[in-house]
Amino acid sequence: MSISAHLWAVVAVVTGKLEDRKDERGITAIEYALMAAGIAVIVAAAMLLLKGKIEDLFNGINTTPSSTTT
Repeated sequence: MSISAHLWAVVAVVTGKLEDRKDERGITAIEYALMAAGIAVIVAAAMLLLKGKIEDLFNGINTTPSSTTT
């Protein structure tokens, strides 16, 4: 076996090992970012749709009773 054949064998082994070590963390981070953005849009839409009911709820909590006993 010649030196070039050995060199190509080493290159093939190293390339194979590098293929096995591909990093997919960036792809996963993008997927999580897209999910977070989607959830944020859903929450914002729900708040806009329920704005009046949310305001009524907090205004009802904020009111103080007219007569207090001490």
